[in-house]
Amino acid sequence: MTIAGYLTVVVPPDIVDQESSGDVIAQEGNDIKLRCRARGSPKPTVTWKREDGQHITVNKSTTVLEYEGEVLRLSKVSRMDMGAYLCIASNGHPPTVSKRILVSVDFPPMLWIPHQLIGSARGKTVVLECFTEAHPTSLNYWTRGDGNMIYDSGKYHIENRIGNPDYKIHMLLTVRSLTELDFGTYRCVAKNPRGETDGTIKIYDSGPPPTTVLPLTTEAEMFEKINNEEENVIDQKPSLNLPAVGQNSAGWRRLPWRMDLPVLVTALYLLGDHF
Repeated sequence: MTIAGYLTVVVPPDIVDQESSGDVIAQEGNDIKLRCRARGSPKPTVTWKREDGQHITVNKSTTVLEYEGEVLRLSKVSRMDMGAYLCIASNGHPPTVSKRILVSVDFPPMLWIPHQLIGSARGKTVVLECFTEAHPTSLNYWTRGDGNMIYDSGKYHIENRIGNPDYKIHMLLTVRSLTELDFGTYRCVAKNPRGETDGTIKIYDSGPPPTTVLPLTTEAEMFEKINNEEENVIDQKPSLNLPAVGQNSAGWRRLPWRMDLPVLVTALYLLGDHF
């Protein structure tokens, strides 16, 4: 007796590096095509996703968290498309395999200045700010208006803070103990192989620091203060002695008298011109 059967060979997925894309560098506005060739039995399914969990912009009007297919096309890429992309191949038989492809988008430096005019008094310390975006990473530096480069010193402190994403840089220049020579124009400059840009900030002398103004006293506080003063005066129990005159059958004579009443220092007593 002969028994016939079928043998199914299962092969886990595998990504063919020689037929798949490597890391890609493109200029902003260009198109990118990423390929991920996978083999196995049954035929693997290839899914794309971004390593940072952000959406994939398939075209300018469609964004997806995952995209299925061996070829991923990105149209007119921008800096927002920059990052690592994962192609994941699976066919229901472990292990699932993946390949990481880094997409870099080059663009010339761009610059923003939040405050272009800063007033300060002599002796004070001020901080100048510029925000830049560039890829590849730009060379960032500061100059005075006459073009002289500014370096870290006792007068100046320079700091570049890397943002998120890392193509964003926060440029900071601290100018200490302002003197007359420090007033004027400063330039922040950013340059990379794709271009160069700069911006200006002016520090001007705003005069001496303003006099400290005490807070205004409210009406309630003022009346409370007056009442307290009145209570202090009343507690002292001052007396007022005034001379007096009277007349009887013997004629006019001066009469002593005393009036024990509280006297306020704020009161005005009018005495007749007889005394």
